[in-house]
Amino acid sequence: MTKRKKLIGRIVIIAVLAAAVTASVLVMTAPDEVEAGRAEIGAYTDTAMETGIVRRYAEREITSEVSGEITQLLVQRNDTVKKGQVLARVSAPDYETKRKQALSAIDDLKAQKEQVSADAKMTRKELQGQINELEAQIAKLRADTELDRLNGIKEITPGNYLDLLRAQYNAAGAEAVLAESEYDQAKRDREAGEINEYDFREVEQLYYDKQAAWAEAKEKAESAGDQAWDYIGTGENPQAKDIDREYRQYTMESAQREMDTLSVQVGSLKSRMGDEAETAALSSLDAQISSAEEELSQIDRKIEACEIKAPCDGILSELPMRSLDRVSEGDTLAVIKSGQSRCMVECNVRTDLEYCLREGDPVEVIWNTRLGEVNIEGEIDEIYDYAQETTSSLGLKEYRTTVMISCEPGEEYKDGYQVSVRFKLHETGAALLIPVTALYKEAGSYYVLKIENGRTVSCPVTLGYKGAEMAEIEEGLSEGDSYVLNVNVNEISAGMRVAPDYRE
Repeated sequence: MTKRKKLIGRIVIIAVLAAAVTASVLVMTAPDEVEAGRAEIGAYTDTAMETGIVRRYAEREITSEVSGEITQLLVQRNDTVKKGQVLARVSAPDYETKRKQALSAIDDLKAQKEQVSADAKMTRKELQGQINELEAQIAKLRADTELDRLNGIKEITPGNYLDLLRAQYNAAGAEAVLAESEYDQAKRDREAGEINEYDFREVEQLYYDKQAAWAEAKEKAESAGDQAWDYIGTGENPQAKDIDREYRQYTMESAQREMDTLSVQVGSLKSRMGDEAETAALSSLDAQISSAEEELSQIDRKIEACEIKAPCDGILSELPMRSLDRVSEGDTLAVIKSGQSRCMVECNVRTDLEYCLREGDPVEVIWNTRLGEVNIEGEIDEIYDYAQETTSSLGLKEYRTTVMISCEPGEEYKDGYQVSVRFKLHETGAALLIPVTALYKEAGSYYVLKIENGRTVSCPVTLGYKGAEMAEIEEGLSEGDSYVLNVNVNEISAGMRVAPDYRE
């Protein structure tokens, strides 16, 4: 073999190997094929099917709301009864005891409330007395300080003299106000038995003396008039001869410091005059009274329920209760059967569907016969206001509410027949819709795997109504957007290369 042929053979082998590697890479990196959908605008109606029983006659169970002994049984089985008629009486002395206790508790709480208000009023009165006394002391100090200042003026003028008289009048007034404050406190102390009569009379006499001195100072200040001119040119106030200036300055500064201290005390007392503590205490007691009154109301309802009454006209088809029987809350005491002008269908609906239903809503009642389905229009007549615990077909606990449906079937559909009922839960005329299989949830929010440029992108969405099959998209997708149809089946995640398969 020549060198040329060997070279050609090597080139061919290398080309074949390169082609094989390229094919392998292409196979390994080929996008995953996934079922996909497109967000579309459309109408949507969500429904639910439940089983119902035809009731040509209405049956109303009478259950006991109390526990006790049946002391009177006033009817027999198959008796005809009227709505409100007393059928039996139950003796329940425990409720009467509880009622007395509740009334006593309410009275105690109301008494506490009155005491809190009285204590707060007394506290405010005492605080106001202390404030008045401190303010009187401050006024006296201020007046005395002004008097000292005027007494120290050497160059006396008529104006200075009149100012001096006014200052003397104000000082006397401040002393009178302080004496009045002390007199008022003494009267309160005497009423409380905290001061004897002798001490009280001393305070009273001091009050009268200070009032008289105040009146005298007032008369002197008002009658000064032209006498003020007699002091012109005397050069010095005789009352200030022997007063040392430095001592006067010291006393004035001391008085100012004392006034500042008293002002702080007044501010502190006024802050305690607020009613925050009283309001909090009264609010707490009001809440306790309201709770106790509600408890009393419930007890009264229990006592009223000791008279077992017929809820409607009809015949007592069952009467399991007997005289002197002991009954408990929830026991069935009787069953009343009554004819109806309309055929009713009794249906027990899961409570998670009940919130979508309203009295008067149209429904579809379906009879399954040998000749096929017979559909009759009906409407929700009544939704009971309580739910009962039941067990699902899977053995799980669930709660169901009784819904009564009125309809007009033929006479051939007898009492007790089983039917199917289709409830309309939600209806929309135009909304952006996707199947619920395209949704997944993380950290309390919903997402879809949106397909963009051949790759999946995690896209948060805001839902409107979410039904059993479809969900309304309010935000996050636009009409025509592509998404992975079954996120839980394909087990794919964001960022993967995919080949969408849009199936009809």
